[in-house]
Amino acid sequence: MRQGTGTLVNSRICQAIEQLRGVEMAHVVMAGGSEVMEVHVVATPERKPKQIVRDIESLLMAQFGLNVDYRKISLAQVREAPLSARTPRPQLVTVGFVNREQRRVEVILEESGQRYTGSAEISTSAGDSLSLTALATLNAMHSLIGRSNIFHLEDAQMTLLGETDVVLVLITAAHQGGEENLVGTCFVRDDIMEACARATLDSINRRIAVLVP
Repeated sequence: MRQGTGTLVNSRICQAIEQLRGVEMAHVVMAGGSEVMEVHVVATPERKPKQIVRDIESLLMAQFGLNVDYRKISLAQVREAPLSARTPRPQLVTVGFVNREQRRVEVILEESGQRYTGSAEISTSAGDSLSLTALATLNAMHSLIGRSNIFHLEDAQMTLLGETDVVLVLITAAHQGGEENLVGTCFVRDDIMEACARATLDSINRRIAVLVP
């Protein structure tokens, strides 16, 4: 399996686990892009650990066809406020070209009633609307968290999944432990630039609490 495909599979597995009740964050270690070696989960105390582990086993088998032994699943429960309550989860307000001749894209995010703007131009070396949109979204996120050069765009592209167009965004996040690859996805409905902005947010929203303490 190609590295890009393996990264996408890993990201989708983490996102699926994080949808389970009581799960706040998940990290999956894979070998060869297809074998799950370790699953690390941060959970709230609302459910018993055995229940969450069983749900993870069932989800991996039903949704991904992966038979993962429960001993590979490591779970830590936190008694403080859940990460989702403490982590910025901005909403997309607008995205679009400010000046089509200059190829400048502007993205506006909103979090807790405050709006944050990011933009990107053709001079950034991004030559297409997807890359410009992803860069503008990252710049708006940098404005929100008050720090820069944390998230770096690696690639943004549209692909056909079945009969549906999907935007994939690959981000590199820098933190004290090194670098981490993050993948975000969003189905294209009406506006490809909106889908790209949402895919960019999808790639980083769940990791902000870890990457930006």
